[in-house]
Amino acid sequence: MLALREAGFPDDHVVLLPCGHDEADAVVRGADLAYGGDEVIRRYADDPGVLSLRPGRSKILLTAGADWRDHLDMIVDSAVGHAGTGCVNVTGVLVEGDPAPLAGAVAERLAALPSLPPLDEKACLPVQNTQSARALERYVLDRARGTRAWLGGTGFVDELGDGSAVLRPAVHQLDAADAPQLGAEVPFPCVWVAPWSRADGVAPLRDTLVLTAVTEDEDLVDALVAEPTISNLYLGGRATHWHRPGLPHDGYLGEFLMRSKTVFRV
Repeated sequence: MLALREAGFPDDHVVLLPCGHDEADAVVRGADLAYGGDEVIRRYADDPGVLSLRPGRSKILLTAGADWRDHLDMIVDSAVGHAGTGCVNVTGVLVEGDPAPLAGAVAERLAALPSLPPLDEKACLPVQNTQSARALERYVLDRARGTRAWLGGTGFVDELGDGSAVLRPAVHQLDAADAPQLGAEVPFPCVWVAPWSRADGVAPLRDTLVLTAVTEDEDLVDALVAEPTISNLYLGGRATHWHRPGLPHDGYLGEFLMRSKTVFRV
């Protein structure tokens, strides 16, 4: 909001309106253009005035030619950078071969992170009120049934004693690349590690905001570039939350809000 004010938007053009779902629906119906996530996608999928933005579900893929040990720092950083709360933080890690050694190594690194209050300069894990944290814990534990828990399998909420709680990391190993848990996205470092094979192809990697692919397979790279539901593709050891000015997050909102035209005068 402050950035929009600094850019010159007047007070009556940009408004932050805290409200419930009923009021939000009225705003969306009355607006010329609007955008939103999964729920908006379902409710307004056929409305050309609503831009549907999927959740991040960012992923990392390591094929057989890549030694995950050389990329462990990048994987951990992708999970915990910015406290692991963003849509660009890694959700699923897919590895060609046995995922257990990688899952164990990631869990060991994440388990060493301290639980600290948010104002502590060394804090790197998110904090919520205890009630919300416990509700999220129940949701994740229910979704993780049938998986192999490397970290956080019996709970991941660490109460601070003041009504707030730290959301500690969780790492779960899946049996297959098409496991439904890969579609889960939650606001803390929660990593689902799954095996991937050439037979799985691009399908498990679809609907991804950022995919970091560590591979030398140029045919696979071409397929990933051609896949329209992968918004950003990073090749090599780049953390999924890496960003720089001019790099589109999920396309440019201006392309939806405004019509572009080139005018050239000789």
